[in-house]
Amino acid sequence: MTFYICAFSNNQHNLKAEIPDDIEQTPFFKILHAETTKFVVMNVDQSASALLRAWCTLEFMIAHQRGDALKFKLNSRLGPLQGMDTNSSLSRMFLLHMFNILQDMDITKAEASKQEDLVKII
Repeated sequence: MTFYICAFSNNQHNLKAEIPDDIEQTPFFKILHAETTKFVVMNVDQSASALLRAWCTLEFMIAHQRGDALKFKLNSRLGPLQGMDTNSSLSRMFLLHMFNILQDMDITKAEASKQEDLVKII
């Protein structure tokens, strides 16, 4: 099994050179569309703030567009949200908390550190 970790796969100090103007030419776009890619795991904190980052929402959208060909998993400090042990009261409280947060999540309000990136993504 091979893992692609975006933060480690791009030179974070020179993203301009790493990310071309055409989103479809970015490494993560190509990886997410590869037939060999079967899973996307997004690590979320207790406020699911990753879903307010434009690049992350783009990855989520691509995974969603691929449908059953690409499984998307939200992972937390307690493990994956899908299939979390509901026998634990801590897990149940955390799942309810995440459920409530995700109900109000509006990815149209996602932001990028650079306006030009946000324009490309939109």
